[in-house]
Amino acid sequence: MADTYAGYGLYYYEPAPTYTGHGMVGTIEDDGSAVAASPDLQTGLNGNPAAQGFIDGSDLRLAVTDDPPSAGVKIYDPSSRSLIASKTWSGVNNLYAVVPFGSYFYALDFDSASVVELNSSYNETGASFTLSSHIPTGFTAYGQSLFVANGALYGLFVFYDPNSSTYPPPFASNSLLVKFTITAGSPHNTISFGANDYNSSLASNTVAAAFDSNGGHYLYTAAIG
Repeated sequence: MADTYAGYGLYYYEPAPTYTGHGMVGTIEDDGSAVAASPDLQTGLNGNPAAQGFIDGSDLRLAVTDDPPSAGVKIYDPSSRSLIASKTWSGVNNLYAVVPFGSYFYALDFDSASVVELNSSYNETGASFTLSSHIPTGFTAYGQSLFVANGALYGLFVFYDPNSSTYPPPFASNSLLVKFTITAGSPHNTISFGANDYNSSLASNTVAAAFDSNGGHYLYTAAIG
């Protein structure tokens, strides 16, 4: 059995009056008989560490950052714990996903409900998408999930009351699922979705989506609202 890997984050906040956050990302290895956690892949993060795993060809990769990014985005090989690349993604403040699709990667920013295209070297291509329609009146859009199903790229967006002081806010509207169209162009591609390529009737606070490609091609979602 091949080893499998995952990333995890830990954080703490200093007591009043500073409330300064400190974060760390580590890795977890499962060799089929034992599971071992290795801390301190990257330290010095703030109180919102993020570890997003993705596949680059046949290679495992782990994107590590925090919110707001204190040192850009570091790309690691979790199997060797080696640093592959160090990048600054201007369109990503709160990283929620990195997904390979076609010849590119797509990064999801939660805060701005945006998708940013990356090339094979993990650099921004200039192509991006920010949700600007199908947003319920009085709510703010956030990017929740990004995934590939049936050869297409999909995005899941949630909507919260911007005046709430809690997270997730007690008041949320139906979540939105969109099927993206990537159109080749110059100087960069465009990311959009068609007039009928969406579903705005998902439960509020839909926080996860999983696609079953074997048992009938179903999409399963999980909501907390």
